[in-house]
Amino acid sequence: MATGGVQWAPDTVGVHQSSPTQRRGNEVAAYDRRAARRWLMSFMETATRTETQTSLLLTLTEVAAQLRCTRRSVERQIAQGHLHVVRIGRAVRVERTELERFLLQLRAEGHGG
Repeated sequence: MATGGVQWAPDTVGVHQSSPTQRRGNEVAAYDRRAARRWLMSFMETATRTETQTSLLLTLTEVAAQLRCTRRSVERQIAQGHLHVVRIGRAVRVERTELERFLLQLRAEGHGG
């Protein structure tokens, strides 16, 4: 169509701008990258899981994995003083013997089978 002697053409200036479908594509791509990262991390976690069997100190994530609970549950037990930690700089670790003591205490209180 022509308006005022100027022919109308689709806007080609906005190539760098993302349309709603392009944004959606970017969100999907970002989700795929996050999913791929989680998948890769699961393999890395599996590799370190065998190492934690002999480690002296465990991370809170490793403790949660051992207890089959969330990391937040472990953090609550620490805040309540039921589980004692070792701090190395900013790193928070739990000694394997402390984890065993904590489990024995739970059993004694009737929480475990």
